[in-house]
Amino acid sequence: MLTNKIRIAACLIITASATQSVVAQSDTPRITPETIVRYLSQDLFLSPGVGFKQVQVGQPFARVAQVWGTPSKGFESSETGNKVVWLYLARNSSISLTGGSNVKTIRIEGSFNSPFASSEGAHFGMTPHQVISIYGRPEENEDLTHLSYPSKGIEFSFEHGGLKWMRVFPPKS
Repeated sequence: MLTNKIRIAACLIITASATQSVVAQSDTPRITPETIVRYLSQDLFLSPGVGFKQVQVGQPFARVAQVWGTPSKGFESSETGNKVVWLYLARNSSISLTGGSNVKTIRIEGSFNSPFASSEGAHFGMTPHQVISIYGRPEENEDLTHLSYPSKGIEFSFEHGGLKWMRVFPPKS
Protein backbone atom coordinates (compact mmCIF):
# COMPACT_ATOMS: atom_id res chain seq x y z
CA MET A 1 0.00 0.00 0.00
CA LEU A 2 2.69 2.50 1.01
CA THR A 3 4.94 1.36 -1.84
CA ASN A 4 2.10 2.06 -4.31
CA LYS A 5 1.84 5.62 -2.97
CA ILE A 6 5.61 6.04 -3.24
CA ARG A 7 5.56 4.79 -6.84
CA ILE A 8 2.69 7.13 -7.70
CA ALA A 9 4.52 10.05 -6.08
CA ALA A 10 7.72 9.24 -7.96
CA CYS A 11 5.87 9.06 -11.31
CA LEU A 12 4.07 12.32 -10.58
CA ILE A 13 7.31 14.05 -9.58
CA ILE A 14 9.06 12.87 -12.76
CA THR A 15 6.08 13.99 -14.85
CA ALA A 16 5.92 17.34 -13.06
CA SER A 17 9.65 17.91 -13.57
CA ALA A 18 9.44 16.98 -17.26
CA THR A 19 6.47 19.24 -17.94
CA GLN A 20 7.62 22.13 -15.75
CA SER A 21 8.83 24.24 -18.71
CA VAL A 22 5.56 23.74 -20.59
CA VAL A 23 3.50 24.62 -17.53
CA ALA A 24 5.65 27.65 -16.79
CA GLN A 25 4.79 29.07 -20.21
CA SER A 26 1.04 28.98 -19.57
CA ASP A 27 -1.27 30.62 -17.04
CA THR A 28 -2.17 27.33 -15.32
CA PRO A 29 -0.91 26.66 -11.79
CA ARG A 30 2.48 24.98 -11.63
CA ILE A 31 2.65 21.34 -10.65
CA THR A 32 5.84 20.87 -8.72
CA PRO A 33 7.26 17.96 -6.74
CA GLU A 34 6.38 19.94 -3.59
CA THR A 35 2.68 20.26 -4.55
CA ILE A 36 2.52 16.54 -5.31
CA VAL A 37 4.10 15.59 -1.98
CA ARG A 38 1.75 18.02 -0.20
CA TYR A 39 -1.26 16.39 -1.94
CA LEU A 40 -0.12 12.85 -1.08
CA SER A 41 0.48 13.80 2.56
CA GLN A 42 -3.18 14.81 2.95
CA ASP A 43 -5.41 12.24 4.61
CA LEU A 44 -7.40 11.45 1.45
CA PHE A 45 -6.73 7.73 1.04
CA LEU A 46 -9.00 5.12 2.60
CA SER A 47 -7.29 1.80 3.36
CA PRO A 48 -9.42 -1.37 3.37
CA GLY A 49 -10.08 -2.66 6.88
CA VAL A 50 -8.26 0.34 8.40
CA GLY A 51 -9.64 3.72 7.37
CA PHE A 52 -7.56 6.88 7.10
CA LYS A 53 -4.11 7.58 8.57
CA GLN A 54 -5.53 9.70 11.38
CA VAL A 55 -9.02 8.23 11.84
CA GLN A 56 -9.27 4.46 11.83
CA VAL A 57 -11.69 1.65 12.46
CA GLY A 58 -11.44 0.62 16.12
CA GLN A 59 -10.49 4.06 17.44
CA PRO A 60 -12.63 5.66 20.15
CA PHE A 61 -14.97 8.43 19.00
CA ALA A 62 -13.17 10.68 21.50
CA ARG A 63 -9.99 10.31 19.38
CA VAL A 64 -11.94 11.18 16.22
CA ALA A 65 -13.18 14.37 17.91
CA GLN A 66 -9.58 15.30 18.77
CA VAL A 67 -8.45 14.82 15.17
CA TRP A 68 -11.44 16.03 13.11
CA GLY A 69 -13.34 18.09 15.67
CA THR A 70 -17.08 18.13 16.23
CA PRO A 71 -19.04 16.35 13.49
CA SER A 72 -21.42 18.23 11.19
CA LYS A 73 -24.16 15.94 12.50
CA GLY A 74 -24.16 13.34 15.23
CA PHE A 75 -26.94 11.13 16.48
CA GLU A 76 -27.71 7.81 18.06
CA SER A 77 -29.43 5.26 15.86
CA SER A 78 -30.93 1.94 16.80
CA GLU A 79 -31.98 1.21 13.20
CA THR A 80 -28.43 0.53 12.03
CA GLY A 81 -27.57 -1.64 15.01
CA ASN A 82 -24.99 0.92 16.07
CA LYS A 83 -25.26 3.40 18.88
CA VAL A 84 -23.45 6.36 17.33
CA VAL A 85 -23.43 7.89 13.85
CA TRP A 86 -21.21 10.90 13.15
CA LEU A 87 -21.32 12.73 9.81
CA TYR A 88 -18.61 15.03 8.47
CA LEU A 89 -19.07 17.09 5.30
CA ALA A 90 -15.77 17.72 3.55
CA ARG A 91 -14.50 18.38 0.05
CA ASN A 92 -17.61 17.49 -1.98
CA SER A 93 -18.05 14.35 0.11
CA SER A 94 -19.73 13.09 3.24
CA ILE A 95 -17.92 10.83 5.68
CA SER A 96 -20.00 8.89 8.18
CA LEU A 97 -18.60 6.98 11.13
CA THR A 98 -20.68 4.39 12.97
CA GLY A 99 -20.09 2.33 16.07
CA GLY A 100 -20.61 2.15 19.80
CA SER A 101 -17.85 3.79 21.83
CA ASN A 102 -15.37 2.93 19.04
CA VAL A 103 -15.59 3.42 15.28
CA LYS A 104 -16.92 0.26 13.63
CA THR A 105 -17.28 1.50 10.03
CA ILE A 106 -16.16 4.46 7.93
CA ARG A 107 -18.23 5.29 4.86
CA ILE A 108 -17.46 7.97 2.26
CA GLU A 109 -20.00 9.15 -0.28
CA GLY A 110 -18.83 11.37 -3.08
CA SER A 111 -19.06 12.41 -6.69
CA PHE A 112 -16.53 12.47 -9.51
CA ASN A 113 -14.93 15.64 -8.09
CA SER A 114 -14.28 14.20 -4.63
CA PRO A 115 -10.55 14.01 -3.84
CA PHE A 116 -10.96 10.88 -1.70
CA ALA A 117 -9.90 7.47 -3.02
CA SER A 118 -8.96 4.05 -1.75
CA SER A 119 -5.26 3.43 -1.15
CA GLU A 120 -5.33 1.02 -4.12
CA GLY A 121 -6.71 3.69 -6.46
CA ALA A 122 -10.50 3.25 -6.54
CA HIS A 123 -12.09 6.69 -6.83
CA PHE A 124 -15.56 8.13 -7.21
CA GLY A 125 -17.10 7.85 -10.65
CA MET A 126 -15.30 4.58 -11.51
CA THR A 127 -17.33 1.81 -13.08
CA PRO A 128 -17.82 -1.54 -11.32
CA HIS A 129 -15.50 -3.18 -13.87
CA GLN A 130 -12.72 -0.71 -13.06
CA VAL A 131 -13.06 -1.46 -9.33
CA ILE A 132 -13.05 -5.21 -10.07
CA SER A 133 -9.83 -4.74 -12.06
CA ILE A 134 -8.25 -3.35 -8.87
CA TYR A 135 -9.76 -5.64 -6.20
CA GLY A 136 -10.63 -8.77 -8.19
CA ARG A 137 -13.91 -10.63 -8.26
CA PRO A 138 -16.16 -9.63 -5.37
CA GLU A 139 -16.58 -12.14 -2.56
CA GLU A 140 -20.26 -11.25 -2.22
CA ASN A 141 -22.92 -9.29 -4.18
CA GLU A 142 -21.87 -9.62 -7.80
CA ASP A 143 -24.73 -7.56 -9.23
CA LEU A 144 -22.49 -4.63 -10.32
CA THR A 145 -24.39 -2.19 -8.11
CA HIS A 146 -22.71 -3.34 -4.92
CA LEU A 147 -19.31 -5.07 -4.64
CA SER A 148 -18.29 -6.53 -1.29
CA TYR A 149 -14.88 -7.78 -0.12
CA PRO A 150 -15.41 -8.88 3.53
CA SER A 151 -11.98 -10.49 3.88
CA LYS A 152 -10.36 -7.18 2.84
CA GLY A 153 -12.74 -5.01 4.89
CA ILE A 154 -14.13 -2.87 2.06
CA GLU A 155 -17.27 -2.59 -0.04
CA PHE A 156 -18.40 -0.35 -2.89
CA SER A 157 -21.80 0.84 -4.09
CA PHE A 158 -22.60 2.23 -7.52
CA GLU A 159 -25.28 4.55 -8.83
CA HIS A 160 -25.89 5.19 -12.54
CA GLY A 161 -22.81 3.08 -13.33
CA GLY A 162 -20.37 5.12 -11.23
CA LEU A 163 -18.89 4.58 -7.77
CA LYS A 164 -21.11 6.44 -5.27
CA TRP A 165 -19.77 5.30 -1.89
CA MET A 166 -17.16 3.07 -0.30
CA ARG A 167 -17.16 1.69 3.21
CA VAL A 168 -14.42 0.10 5.33
CA PHE A 169 -14.87 -2.17 8.31
CA PRO A 170 -12.82 -4.78 10.20
CA PRO A 171 -11.89 -7.60 7.79
CA LYS A 172 -13.60 -10.94 8.31
CA SER A 173 -11.37 -13.98 8.44
